[in-house]
This record gives sequence, C-alpha cells and structure tokens, in this order.
Amino acid sequence: VESMIGDVNMFLNADRDSGELEVMVAEKTERGSGAATEAVSLMITYVVKELHLERFFVKVTDDNAASLHLFKDKLLFKQVSHSDVFGEFTLELPVSEVQKYREARS
Repeated sequence: VESMIGDVNMFLNADRDSGELEVMVAEKTERGSGAATEAVSLMITYVVKELHLERFFVKVTDDNAASLHLFKDKLLFKQVSHSDVFGEFTLELPVSEVQKYREARS
C-alpha cells in the first residue's frame, strides 16, 4: 500500500478505564482485505499494554454489516445494547476477554 487507506482511533472515557474504538477503511479496494482487523488488533494490543484499560466498546450502525462482522465475528466483541433512536448497536470487549481474542486470532 502506497498511501493511507483509512484510520483507527481510540477515545478514552473520562475515568480512563474504557475506550471507544473507531475504524474506517476509506479506500474501497482495500475493504475486506483484513486491514481493519489488523489495525484494530494492533490498537487493542497497544492500549492493553500501555494504558491498562478495562474494556473497549464500539458503536456500529444497523446498516453496517461489514463492521458488525468485524467486531462480533472476528474480534469477539459482544453486543451489550441497541439504540432504536440512533439505529446503532453498542458492542463491548472486556480486557478479561482479550486473551480469548488473541487465541482466536492464532
């Protein structure tokens, strides 16, 4: 890849015990390539080691099947709520589950 294809961000909550992840692959030809999985995996690994968070969460809109697949099926996040008003799911990955997540990637 010769240029940036997207980004991954982590927003810490005020108590600094959890963080919200966001990922975006802007380059359409790179979607489905595993880049988002790798980028989020690297972010989780870094944050667990350096910031000692207790959990990660994401918000995914109802119509974003690719992101739901990424976080639920590949990264083992669990659905904790759904907002009909915003049309989005909230998914969570407690740090206690990160080892299972790492084993699933092996």
